[in-house]
Amino acid sequence: MRLSTALAVAAAGFVTGLAAPEAVAQARADGNYPTILACEAASGVPASRDTFTLTVAAGRASYSIAGRETGDGAVSAGRLTLTGRGGGSRPYEARYSGEIGGRGGLLVGIQTRGSARRACQMTVGDGRG
Repeated sequence: MRLSTALAVAAAGFVTGLAAPEAVAQARADGNYPTILACEAASGVPASRDTFTLTVAAGRASYSIAGRETGDGAVSAGRLTLTGRGGGSRPYEARYSGEIGGRGGLLVGIQTRGSARRACQMTVGDGRG
C-alpha cells in the first residue's frame, strides 16, 4: 500500500471515529436494567418502593411498574428523560431524568397528582445482562 493511500485510510478512520462517540455511548446504554423507584410520602400517599425492569434500545426507554405506572422516554448523550402516567382511579403524572450508561445510573423526579407532588429517586442497576 502506498503511503498516500495508507494516510487516506487512516484519516477516514479518524474522521469516522470522531463521528461515532454518540453511537458508542448509545450502544453502551442499550439493555434491560433492574431498577428501584423510591418515592417519599406526600399528601396522604404513603412512601413507596417498587422494583421493575427499565428497557433501553436504540435511544428509547420504557418501563412498567406492576401495571400501576407506565412510561417512556429518550436517551441522548448518556442522559435519560422519562415521562410516565399511573394511578388508576387517582391518576398522576411522573417525570424523571438523570445519567445512564451500561452499568446503570441515577434519575430523580417528581410524581404530580393535582397540586400534590412527591419526590422520587430511580436507581438503575447494571444493564449489561
